[in-house]
Amino acid sequence: MAKNKKQIVSLRLDKPDMNRIKEIAARVHSKEADVYRFALRLGLARLAPLHDNRARGSELIPVFAEYGSELTSSFNLDSKRLEQLFNDGVIEKAGLVSEEDLELIALSATPETYLYSRLRSLLGRSVTRGNALELLCEYLLNKYTFVDEDDTAES
Repeated sequence: MAKNKKQIVSLRLDKPDMNRIKEIAARVHSKEADVYRFALRLGLARLAPLHDNRARGSELIPVFAEYGSELTSSFNLDSKRLEQLFNDGVIEKAGLVSEEDLELIALSATPETYLYSRLRSLLGRSVTRGNALELLCEYLLNKYTFVDEDDTAES
């Protein structure tokens, strides 16, 4: 048997999503199945850190900074489940994601008004309608992934 054996998968989609798939396929002169495969590959590539069982703690921040609201709402991830996902198995304390930040990620799936006040007090600056998720992303990436120039000079 061939190693690249494919499998049929059943999927429930609502009518508007199915119509969009059909329209995209027609526009690019392709089969609907090609659009489904493309969307699936794209989604899996963006979620790659979640596929890596070794990725823990702050290593997962980039995917949640970028797609946190969609992930938390689609998979019903509350702060308790996020704590397990991020911090279970983290050995070094520097790799842990704080409870407060996990709560912010969980709040990203709620109406932005809940996130506004938390970010405003945390960042010490104004947060306006429409930029709360952008500021959350910036905050998380700066805190957990970007290295300050001062840190590199000390190394």
